[in-house]
Amino acid sequence: FKSPAMTNGTFKTQKDVLNEIVDGCITICEEVGTQKIGEPYGNKKVYDVESWYSWNSLDDYEDNVISVENSYAQMTDYVKSKNEALDTEIKAGIAAARTGIRGIPAPFRNNLNAKTEIEDAMAKLAELAISLAKLKAVW
Repeated sequence: FKSPAMTNGTFKTQKDVLNEIVDGCITICEEVGTQKIGEPYGNKKVYDVESWYSWNSLDDYEDNVISVENSYAQMTDYVKSKNEALDTEIKAGIAAARTGIRGIPAPFRNNLNAKTEIEDAMAKLAELAISLAKLKAVW
């Protein structure tokens, strides 16, 4: 991060590095919401549930959001100094996404009909992705 030019052309500026991190976080939110939760919910197929055999699906989904949280923790001070409202929005969005996932009855594989809770979690993940995309205007 301190020397992006040292990456053999992968990143030319620190802004490029930050955008790569943000894009990864957005991808994680979209993947958890639309694929990991959305696809098994939509087609009601237990075998499409990630980690269905270990009964840890919801923990795995929340762990994905924790990775977003950890990534954002590295830039929160800078974002707060430039746009405090956005910093607050993203932190609240992360908390809401985690709460939404925890709101799905466990185990996920046995609760693919929990429409309200599943759709709430999916919506919160989508909202977080939208908030994260706003970060690109901060740099």
